[in-house]
Amino acid sequence: MIDADYLILDGYNVINSWPELIALQEQNLEHARKQLEEFAANYASFKGVRAIVVYDGQDMGISGAPREEVRNKNLSVVFTNTDMTADSYIERRVYEILRRKKVVFVVTGDYSEQLAVLGSGAYRFSVRELRADYRRAQQEMQKKGMRSQELARNEIGNMLDPNVLDKLEKLRRQKDAF
Repeated sequence: MIDADYLILDGYNVINSWPELIALQEQNLEHARKQLEEFAANYASFKGVRAIVVYDGQDMGISGAPREEVRNKNLSVVFTNTDMTADSYIERRVYEILRRKKVVFVVTGDYSEQLAVLGSGAYRFSVRELRADYRRAQQEMQKKGMRSQELARNEIGNMLDPNVLDKLEKLRRQKDAF
């Protein structure tokens, strides 16, 4: 169980370590990212923390400053630029948060990143530990009658078959290319 102000997740590291997300990633990386973000938002909301999911933008050709998107009051998603790894962004962000006297947990399976985080004064939380705590939190939410954000939102994307979503996304990309 964590008692923190911030929870920073090394996005691709978590996706590549969480069995459900690994399977989803094999079908569609975007869906795996969305599922991780959904997990993080639900968990952060229940725990009363601010979650930040950080993805390497190096392979995406993102230039300039890292792109941060605030998804809701509990979740931000960051794509680093081509000159910055997720690890270096996380280390910098942890330092900034710790200077404000806040408690930070970082979720990563990367041993060198764990050492850097611990050395800075933050806490590490393995993907396995997060997964187990997330399941406990889900059970508590169910006992308290809380609904996950996925169920609470009435978006059409949550009701469509993933294959249909893929086809719609391909059509959208074709339209944007013209």
